[in-house]
Amino acid sequence: TNSFPSGPGLDPRRIMGLVEQDIVLGMYLMVEECQHHLYEKHVGSGGKDSYWGPYLDVLPQYLIPRLDTFSDEEYAVLGDTMLEAEGRRSKRLLEILYLGTKSGSDGDENTLQSIVREMIQTKLGSSIRPSDIPSSCFSFETFHRFVAIISSRAMVLKGVKHLTPLAEMINYKSKETDLHEMDPNNDDERCDT
Repeated sequence: TNSFPSGPGLDPRRIMGLVEQDIVLGMYLMVEECQHHLYEKHVGSGGKDSYWGPYLDVLPQYLIPRLDTFSDEEYAVLGDTMLEAEGRRSKRLLEILYLGTKSGSDGDENTLQSIVREMIQTKLGSSIRPSDIPSSCFSFETFHRFVAIISSRAMVLKGVKHLTPLAEMINYKSKETDLHEMDPNNDDERCDT
């Protein structure tokens, strides 16, 4: 982590629980998701799908609720100005970390956003023109979504964060489980699915 960015967004106090691993995993998943979605869109054009494609398909496409993802309305319902200030500060610092400037300009060559863009272009190689890569692949919104996913789903094992799709399955209850729990002899409990 010597060459990893420091300063705004990665406060030594670990505000909002973010660590360098969250950022690195988020950037990696952005690259893999871009490859996966472009492959799905251009199947048969010689591209290769992401190994992580099936896992990416089950991840939420929405922003996981964290204090720094709240809307104005959600902050109003929360009714705590200190938590609101901390959430807004966290999001602002995350934007500075990713976009590189307080104004949100993405013209800097040394921003995390420019690194993600370069990683995507390298991963895709000549299978797609850089101009055909949607800006959503390296947008702050996509980055924020993955950081939120990682901060809510990653497991820490021996001090290192891991995404563990198999372990995540423990959190899910299939619809079929509900059907097996019902008494098949009781017509009142049956439902048409």
